[in-house]
Parts: sequence; C-alpha cells; structure tokens
Amino acid sequence: MKHAPILRLFPAAALALSIAGCAKCPYPQTQPAPVPAGSQLPGTRPPAPLEPSRVEPGDNQVVVETDTQRVIGVEIRTLENGASGQFAPTVVRARRGDLLRFSMADGDSHHNVSFASFNRDKPGVRLPPESPYLTEPGQSWQLRVDLAPGTYEFACVPHAEAHRGRLIVEP
Repeated sequence: MKHAPILRLFPAAALALSIAGCAKCPYPQTQPAPVPAGSQLPGTRPPAPLEPSRVEPGDNQVVVETDTQRVIGVEIRTLENGASGQFAPTVVRARRGDLLRFSMADGDSHHNVSFASFNRDKPGVRLPPESPYLTEPGQSWQLRVDLAPGTYEFACVPHAEAHRGRLIVEP
C-alpha cells in the first residue's frame, strides 16, 4: 500500500479505510431485511439505543458506531525491531456484542492475539479463539465480544513478556 506511511500518522483514517476495505471481503456478508419504520418483526424487541462509550481520558480508543453495532479498533504495532509489540490502546472497553478489530500497523514482525493463555484464573469461561498471525500492514482479525462483564487479559504469544493488553467488558 503506497499510502501506509501517511496512515501511520493518522490512525483514525487507517481505521476508516480498513472498514471501507471490508466491502471487498471474500466472505459472504449478510444484512438483515429492512423493517418498515414504526414496526418490528413478531417476537422481537427493538434494539436498545447505543450509549456513548465510557472511555477514560488519555485512552486513544477509536469507536465507530452504526445503528446496530459498535466497531472498536485496536492497532497492533511492532517495537524494538520486531522483538516486541504494542496494542493501541492497551486497555479496551467494550460491551457484549461489540466487534473488536485488531489491525496490523506495519509488517515488521508477526503478531497474534490470544486470550486463552492469559486468563487461567477464569475456569469455565469460554474464551475467544487465538487469532492467526498477522504479518502484513493493514491485515486484521475481528472478534465479536461474547464474554460476561469483567476484565480479560490478552497478549501476542511470541512477544507475551511485554506485548499485552486488557479487555474490560462493561455491563
């Protein structure tokens, strides 16, 4: 991508472009059938109104909201010439149903996202699967939050000493 250096300076623009890139996704995308205004399907409830994300000052969390879901961007950066990495933001606040999009900022190393090895104190909790390794700039992995409210640690397996993050699932 010839604009990659510019996108590193503007992470919000990079997130917007990565979302726009989903239109080219080889996997089938389904959309719910439109429901006429003022009506709803039998046996369903109207969606709860979206509330603004409670993000503490200093967090650089990028949240894109639509009428039906929130997409929260997490950038994966390479540090120390590939010897380590960083999730940005390090602390992510989400609600059940939100979509987390982990995007590779550069292609200087290989990184992944794993919850399983870092939450052994939560027996019986079904944790998300480990992501594949991301190696190319702009490559991403998405995760639908399906965890009970609480705090969950995640890390990049090869760089787990320092490349860690925290997901706070809010009620």
